[in-house]
Amino acid sequence: MKYSCRGYIPVSDGSAIVATINSYTLWRLVTQDSQDDQGRDLFTFEAWVNTEADKTVLFDDLKPFVNTHGGSIDWHECTHDESNPQPCVIAEAYTGES
Repeated sequence: MKYSCRGYIPVSDGSAIVATINSYTLWRLVTQDSQDDQGRDLFTFEAWVNTEADKTVLFDDLKPFVNTHGGSIDWHECTHDESNPQPCVIAEAYTGES
């Protein structure tokens, strides 16, 4: 099982986010630059890590980007790499400090 951290952050340059993510041992990282429905820049990513400890620290390390720029992050346990994959269910989402 892997742990997936996903995010949708409205920035035109996601390099600082990628640098934070790349400080962890990753199973896989997928990124995309796009635009939201209103034409604003949007950086999206999904990063898979192997351990719950890495997921917890990575998720916490990504929260300041949401606090600064908006958007959201979430995580879930992912079994797509296993012989009997199960549907992914979001375990926690973060949309900024209230």
